[in-house]
Amino acid sequence: MPKVSTRFSKGLGWLQFWSFFKDANRSIVKSTVFKVLLLFCVFLLVSDIANGFEYFGLKSYPITYKMIDSITSASSLFMMITIIFFSGELIWRDRMANIDEVIGTTPHHSLSKLMAQLLSIVWVCILIYAFFALLAIGYQFIEGFTQIEYSLYLTELLYDQLPTFIFMASLHLFIQVTVNHRYLGYFISILSLFVLDILWTILDIESRMLSLGSTPPLFYSDMNSYGPGFTGAMWFNLYWVLLGFLLLAIAGTLV
Repeated sequence: MPKVSTRFSKGLGWLQFWSFFKDANRSIVKSTVFKVLLLFCVFLLVSDIANGFEYFGLKSYPITYKMIDSITSASSLFMMITIIFFSGELIWRDRMANIDEVIGTTPHHSLSKLMAQLLSIVWVCILIYAFFALLAIGYQFIEGFTQIEYSLYLTELLYDQLPTFIFMASLHLFIQVTVNHRYLGYFISILSLFVLDILWTILDIESRMLSLGSTPPLFYSDMNSYGPGFTGAMWFNLYWVLLGFLLLAIAGTLV
């Protein structure tokens, strides 16, 4: 038997976090469900942009912000399915393999594992967005359009997509931990996306602070960039990200 040496240095927490992240990320990427959903979403995006941008008989250039709209419309549902499914998959994977108690006996912080699972889900969503952005850029070159705003793809990710990824992943990890039942957690996660908005409508409550992940819409144009609504959207992004971290901290005490 090999000799085991214990180590409790200051860098141990980071090593554990990195190990949890790599394991969770590998689990998502190798999943058959992920591959099937990705292929289906690529098909939707390609079929959308292949039809071109024609309005009232006039063909438009494939300008960058129109390509971003196509990416968002084709991938939003896929991103949400990915977040909900793998939030449950990562929480219950060790339990279904009956190694959760073994991992629980090791000297690690439960919040570190949850943060690694959160980061792995967000990182996979970022990779998907980057892949779709490359497809869009390739289409722009094929159409002979060279005035590509590369920075706009990045700012769209940072200003609009990334805060949504962080909050939604935190929320659904929190649901899986607190419900403590895999399929019931999936059911409640799906309900949270639709039922709450219906409830607020019935109660005649109109507040973006109660509608999960809601922010003022960001509209980009060549004339005035993101416009006057940008500041409000950033404050709401900060609000939802901080709420997501709070939910994750609560979940860390319940694991």
